[in-house]
Amino acid sequence: MSDAFSVLELSRLTGHARSFVQKRIAGLKASGTRDGARVYPAKAALERIFGKPNGPADALTAARAKLYKARAQAMERRNRIEAEEVIELPILEEFLSAAIVNVRQRLMAIPRSAALAVAAEAGAPERIAAIEAILQRHVHEALEDLAAGDIVRRAARSGR
Repeated sequence: MSDAFSVLELSRLTGHARSFVQKRIAGLKASGTRDGARVYPAKAALERIFGKPNGPADALTAARAKLYKARAQAMERRNRIEAEEVIELPILEEFLSAAIVNVRQRLMAIPRSAALAVAAEAGAPERIAAIEAILQRHVHEALEDLAAGDIVRRAARSGR
């Protein structure tokens, strides 16, 4: 989440008019600019908006500031999801599960086709079953290793 907001953003977050917000944060040093607008530190700006003008916030206004900051974080999270910058964990898990099932199916098809190719190349068609069994064992071991590691959940959580 951004820890700095413009006057317009602060106005939208708090429900106060821009003029009210501007008066309350008067004298607060901007922490930079974004899209041509000055941005102010969230905590300090919210304390000034909900506290006494240019004074410290009391317990109630501090709680309100915390609430509005949480709302701003939730809003930013929703915006990032809508902009497809991030993917929600259940959606990612579903996608990865489907992808892994497809990969598993492809891997399970390898032993038979590879056994036929190897036997033909070696001129030993009577060895197809033995070659296939060896390849199947190796594919199964690899798949068991992947399954034992709970790869979907680990992959989904590794971005956190």
